Amino acid sequence: MSWRKGARNHRSHQEHPVYAAHPGGPVQSSQNGFSDRLWALSLASAGQLVVIAAVAFVLSVRTDDYDVGHGGAPAAAGLLCALFFAPFVLPFLGLLHSLLLMWPASALAGRISAGVGGNHLLWSVGLSLALGAGYAGLLGPEWWWASATGVLPLLGGAYAQRHGLGGRRMAGRTTAAAAVASVLVLAAGAVATANGLIEEYRPPTLTPAKYQGTWRGGMGAELVLGAHGGATVRNLPREAHEADDSGNAVCDGPASWRFEPADDTHRDRAVIENHACGEMAWEITGTEARPALFILLGDPDAGDVRILHKQPG
Repeated sequence: MSWRKGARNHRSHQEHPVYAAHPGGPVQSSQNGFSDRLWALSLASAGQLVVIAAVAFVLSVRTDDYDVGHGGAPAAAGLLCALFFAPFVLPFLGLLHSLLLMWPASALAGRISAGVGGNHLLWSVGLSLALGAGYAGLLGPEWWWASATGVLPLLGGAYAQRHGLGGRRMAGRTTAAAAVASVLVLAAGAVATANGLIEEYRPPTLTPAKYQGTWRGGMGAELVLGAHGGATVRNLPREAHEADDSGNAVCDGPASWRFEPADDTHRDRAVIENHACGEMAWEITGTEARPALFILLGDPDAGDVRILHKQPG
């Protein structure tokens, strides 16, 4: 009977690998140190991405959405699609994040701690911050927060090591923690927005005279609004189905313009009329200090937003 009990214990050990503790060193598993360590980091990273998405959703009220996809059936369908594909996409994104940030930091920390000493986890966190700062430097200053995205997954991996969590238990705890944290973030965001702590975006209110001047955008688009209703357009984008015989979906040449104040269906806007393109309504966005005009081309729920920025002078 003893040999059967030993066989059962051996099978159980194979089915539920645990993380063996190595104080000061990288997390290892009794079966496969590399895959178990990477699995723990990926799960923790995937859970963190859910919370980051919740934070981004809360803070999105501070920026202009250009009236794209305002509620209704399309918004509900988009939410359902996101919920359906999240279990498939998030683990992949967590794995990619781990391979690019936490795993290199953890591997290098193992070599450093083995050579000069010190706590492996502390080395891992420090190196992940340094590597993350390097990525943020390449992506741009607005990505500064990404430099710290390796910290929580590394702590999650250390938690798995300390408590001997297998894959299923780690997945369950990560899912629960991410769900609770996301709900708390959304609730706090709703309260903060309702009390004015997070200000919702409001388009600037400009006098018609302040619309006069030059507005420029990508691909050489330019709009010059004159003082007496005259205008000039150059490479100004329009709907693709309105392209001319040469396939050009842009407007050029002289035009006229008028200011239309906001109503229940649109914000303040400049309506441009060109003999070849007809009327185009460019609505106000940006801020009073840095105003811009935008137009939504194509599908109102997932269209192409084009922006023109007011030039100084």
